Amino acid sequence: MANRKPAKRKADQARLAAVRVLYQVLEEEAFSNESAAYHLADPDLDARDRAFASALIFGTLGRLPA
Repeated sequence: MANRKPAKRKADQARLAAVRVLYQVLEEEAFSNESAAYHLADPDLDARDRAFASALIFGTLGRLPA
């Protein structure tokens, strides 16, 4: 069996973008809409990945205590 690294899945890129946004919002006090717009503009993300990342971001933020 060949020793190959598994290909980076697109969903992983969407999750990574979501984590970056959440970190900036929660730790660096960035605005969620601005951070999301920046990170979701990544050309490696297609529309489906952007929608998935958005759901992760805003779903998480919506469930946090005020």
